[in-house]
Amino acid sequence: MRKIVIMFLLVTALAVWGVGTAGAVEIITEDMIQGKILTKIDFIKNADNFIILFDSSKTMQETLPGTNKSKLEVAKEFLKLRNELLPDLGFTAGLYLYTRPFRAISEMQRYDRAGFRNAIDQLPDEAKGGTDLRKGLSELRTIIAGLSGKTVVLLFSDGKLVVSDVGKKPKEISRQIAEKNDVSFYVISSATGEDEKQLLDAVSSINASSRVIPLEAFL
Repeated sequence: MRKIVIMFLLVTALAVWGVGTAGAVEIITEDMIQGKILTKIDFIKNADNFIILFDSSKTMQETLPGTNKSKLEVAKEFLKLRNELLPDLGFTAGLYLYTRPFRAISEMQRYDRAGFRNAIDQLPDEAKGGTDLRKGLSELRTIIAGLSGKTVVLLFSDGKLVVSDVGKKPKEISRQIAEKNDVSFYVISSATGEDEKQLLDAVSSINASSRVIPLEAFL
């Protein structure tokens, strides 16, 4: 079987996997990816902006099933590789860490491969701290409000919330964002427990163009 080339999801996901039924969550499995042998990539600008919400909390130190690496290591490797493959199509891009405290690694700006490479290199090498998905999504609301055009959000998560998280559920916040903006969520999931998987499925089910893709599917 020829090597599968997987580019950044915002460029290829809609063209390769299509759009599911409205309101339904589509989970992309490794078998589905292996069934798509990509010999040529046609770059289609499906989005004007992309935002990466990255999780480096302590639970990301867990080993990703099927590897001898932590979830954090694999997620960073994924970002580094896809950054080198992503063409410059005039995107506006930003990289944010939603492990407490929420902070910008690279604010929204015109995408530049070298600059984004430097931003990825600034992500933590050690997984520690608490996950604050609700805070991350709330901050996302403010970020997207300042953008125009279609936005793709790449949300890295293992689906685990800190105990002290209170307020609106992640799905509710995501839905409110989607109601007011042209946005798709691609949840890059390293969840292993059923509760965590259900949480991420809920976030990605807010519209027809959102997806859950297991992180291990890109190995």
